[in-house]
Amino acid sequence: MRRPRFVYWPWVFLGLGTVAITLALTGVAGSATGIAYVLFIMFFLAYLVSFFRGRRPPPLS
Repeated sequence: MRRPRFVYWPWVFLGLGTVAITLALTGVAGSATGIAYVLFIMFFLAYLVSFFRGRRPPPLS
């Protein structure tokens, strides 16, 4: 016997909500936010460096 799809999705979202509230209450979300911010800044700076280095004309030989 197969269950209808409309019964499946509420269980999926209940599971995702449970994981999210667990992370929020334990403080893991705050740590992840800080790590994500640092990684964003690092990758953005790497993007800027590669963008401006790639726009230089080739050296004349």
